[in-house]
Amino acid sequence: MKLTLPTILTALGLSACLALLCLGPASVLAAENSTGEIQRSADASTNAMARLMRESTEAAEAASIRAPAAQATPRAQQVEPAHTAPLKPTPVRSTAREQAGDSVHITDKDYLLGYAENGWRIVSGPLRFTRQDWLNAAIVIGATGAFLLADEELNSFWQDDMRSSGTDDASDILGLFGEDTTVAVGSLGAYALAETLGAEREKTAALLVLQTFLLTAPVVGAVKYSAGRERPNESGSAYNFDGPGERGFDASFPSGHASYAFGAATVISDVYGEANPWVPWLTYTLATGVALSRVNDNEHWASDVFAGGAIGYLIAKLVTRYSPFMTRHQITARPLLKDGATGVTLAQRF
Repeated sequence: MKLTLPTILTALGLSACLALLCLGPASVLAAENSTGEIQRSADASTNAMARLMRESTEAAEAASIRAPAAQATPRAQQVEPAHTAPLKPTPVRSTAREQAGDSVHITDKDYLLGYAENGWRIVSGPLRFTRQDWLNAAIVIGATGAFLLADEELNSFWQDDMRSSGTDDASDILGLFGEDTTVAVGSLGAYALAETLGAEREKTAALLVLQTFLLTAPVVGAVKYSAGRERPNESGSAYNFDGPGERGFDASFPSGHASYAFGAATVISDVYGEANPWVPWLTYTLATGVALSRVNDNEHWASDVFAGGAIGYLIAKLVTRYSPFMTRHQITARPLLKDGATGVTLAQRF
């Protein structure tokens, strides 16, 4: 098909829709970080500081009362003042689940509500775009548009010069990690095993991968249904977009495999990456392999997997940001008792 101005405008229009869907979560994060989250953190910090100041003062008074008795006791029998014992940090911001002392469960109320709340954030996010959000949207549009214009050449290069029996064998394995069934059943199975073993972090990762998948699937399906793009193994043209409903939910744009793979990779990186810097390298390399496997198998154009990866990544970031199981941005208060002085030290994780 000849590349014409209407074709280019159509491609860029689809890219713009993708950017609005993908970058909505980013605008919501910025808006809510500057309003409700800050206010809740401030209120919780004030209450915790008052409580800890009272506890610190009472501990200091109790220590001073015991001091004369300790002086009259033989040195070998003296007991070290209680206020020298290490004190556990007290989380100021915590969910209802944490305050109740519960562990991670699939039936957690905050977790279940997160499906509806995050779904609304995805839909309403574009209405809250800031100037920076529009700049980010322009970057996504430009990158997707560049891939669209280069799709046919990239496809020919891979199929003619890169594809081999070795890449086919690798694709057969890598492609499994992007299958919807693999992600859904795998996350549920991982949660069940972690529940049996009492592994809290593993339960967190499994549940957040599951939520990311279930929120990503409708977005991917909606774009596929609307775009109706032909797959490269169906025609030689990268610019055949049949429009809404013409190809159902099996259209080429965007790649569901890439979406699910990058969504899972992002969740696992956020859960484990802080303590294990090698984890993001491993997970994103695997996700990239999944995306390339779809190009290798001639099932997707390069722009399909780029767009899919962007959707999965951004939705996963939204899910981990608002998860009741994650402690990012948590303010921690610690009582301070030193040389007769009492106070509170505060620390925040970013």
